[in-house]
Amino acid sequence: MTRYFTLLLLALMVGGMVLPAPVAAQDDENPLLEMLATIPLAAVEDGALVTYGDFAAWHAATGIPRVPDLAAAEALPELQRAWWMFVMPRQVVPPSALGMEYMFREEMRSAYGFDVFAVDRYVATDAPPANITVLETALEPARIGDALLATGYEAEALDGGTFYRILDDFETALGSDLPRVGVLGALNRIAVLDDGTILIGRATEVVQGALDARQGVQASLAEDARFRTAANTLHRLSRSDVGALVGAVFYNGIVLGDPALILEGASGPGGIHDLRATLPPQDDDTLSPYSLAAFGTYRSAEATYLAVALVLLPGADAAATADVLRQRMSGYVSLATKKPLSERWTFDRAFAGDDGDLPVSVVVMRVDDPPPAEGERVNTAVLSWIDLIYRLDLGFLSP
Repeated sequence: MTRYFTLLLLALMVGGMVLPAPVAAQDDENPLLEMLATIPLAAVEDGALVTYGDFAAWHAATGIPRVPDLAAAEALPELQRAWWMFVMPRQVVPPSALGMEYMFREEMRSAYGFDVFAVDRYVATDAPPANITVLETALEPARIGDALLATGYEAEALDGGTFYRILDDFETALGSDLPRVGVLGALNRIAVLDDGTILIGRATEVVQGALDARQGVQASLAEDARFRTAANTLHRLSRSDVGALVGAVFYNGIVLGDPALILEGASGPGGIHDLRATLPPQDDDTLSPYSLAAFGTYRSAEATYLAVALVLLPGADAAATADVLRQRMSGYVSLATKKPLSERWTFDRAFAGDDGDLPVSVVVMRVDDPPPAEGERVNTAVLSWIDLIYRLDLGFLSP
């Protein structure tokens, strides 16, 4: 989870308010599953996060136009600018390799040939130092290559693209003249494919692993029954009235054994009992064991929808588990704020999914964020999954 702490600084400032606009439904193709096919299964350990974001879908859903650079973003009307700067980073969660936290200090495109403005969608793992970032863009590979060569990268041809390297594997370059996003080695290795896909890692073996997964040489997340089931379930929801899937976070395993215990150190002497008191009773609403939790963020014209899908063990009662999860989430009191989340979200639907090889329980919560009235202050405090995940405020998933 360390790789997301820089974005947490943005998250503390943000929230949302949607513009009235037609929501572009996503087609039958599943871009989430397609991008999971570029992540090696072996690269995702128990407890690791995998994030996915669809910038193109977010812009289509909100009606906020895509812009080519920071100057154009700052020139947007006030409401649109606030949404782009503060809502989008918490719903799409741009990966650290795009250096969004540095955008006000330096321009990334001239050094690397790409930046957050040029990415359509991405998938990334949270396993430093071997984390992987995959970007889908419509950029011309030659222009990316020109920028990388000018920055000091060496190029090597590969099947279907070009491999670029700078520094040694996992080497850092503190004190160098590299852009801030690159000094810790996050962009040491970059594979630019002919279709505009960009694979990024700190070492050759990391990027090679992503290339192997993409080519079917080693197993990918898309071939894992748990990730495939979750991805198909989240995608199916995007075909309903909740709007486009703009972001997803996968947690590989059971999220928390006892969230109150994790927060004990910060709660002070005796505080553990107060924290446990905020959790739902564990005697009569126990969740079935699950192997993967997937958190999806959807944007409609009038609301944000937050869905959680738990991939269960074979033979589990997904409908009963969904009902338990519904009760827990509807009555959950935040461990961080000590306030009920019912003040910020409302129950929308719960169901047992049938989109894969394993049973899956799904609960969807609605976060209302209608357009402001004339002269009303822009609301940028819409609840997001990142708010809860960063704070480990997920007691409703305790088994």
